[in-house]
Amino acid sequence: MMVRFLLGEDKYVRFLIHSTVDERFVIKEANWRLLLNGKEESSGMCDVEQKDDSWEISSKISPMRVSSYYKLELKVKIRDEIIMHREDVEVR
Repeated sequence: MMVRFLLGEDKYVRFLIHSTVDERFVIKEANWRLLLNGKEESSGMCDVEQKDDSWEISSKISPMRVSSYYKLELKVKIRDEIIMHREDVEVR
């Protein structure tokens, strides 16, 4: 999946997290980093909201350069695990 922005946009990126084996869980913490060519441009804490049997995590990002080399990294703490996810971000 590729997240697309136009230069100057400041918007939320949302992800829905759910159990694949129908276990209940709580997200203790979630944060994000926006990387350009491997260097951190911005970072912050995600907003976390329970949605029925799943959780929505969102981050408001605003890439500052035109590039197809952005990566949005998410780090989510659930119980004693750390789950990481990475999405490509393209800015035109």
